[in-house]
Amino acid sequence: MEPELFALFCDEYTKHMNKLRIEATSSLAGQKAELSKVTRDIDRLIDAITDGVAVSQVKDKMLALEARKNELERLIAETDEPPALLHPNMAHHYHREIDRLHEALSDEEHRHEAVEIIRGLVDRIVLHPAPDGASETMAIDLEGNLAGILIPTAR
Repeated sequence: MEPELFALFCDEYTKHMNKLRIEATSSLAGQKAELSKVTRDIDRLIDAITDGVAVSQVKDKMLALEARKNELERLIAETDEPPALLHPNMAHHYHREIDRLHEALSDEEHRHEAVEIIRGLVDRIVLHPAPDGASETMAIDLEGNLAGILIPTAR
């Protein structure tokens, strides 16, 4: 619960997640832009055919454009819209959520709900001797979606 370490973690987590989300958004936007261009090119070929250009002259190009259009439409349909970027002030949100979790664990009425939330965030707990070599000290590693508490949810 060191404030400086949490702030550093939140800052790095936010940067990394936002970078991934920006890349996903960029890829989807590129596919949509290419789909628009391919559709315009198909329309131009159709216009050329109606203006008297021989179909045999544009057949291969039309087939390639139609195949690419179908592929882009499939890719876009299968791609989920990337989630919104994370707010850079996540450390404050994290501390607020930890405080709420602490309160819930301290309250008999809400303890069960808090325990279920923690179970959803922690997949595995690993105990091993602490790195300082003290025989009575154990280090605890929590594995799972611990960063899930960082993502604000509608309440």
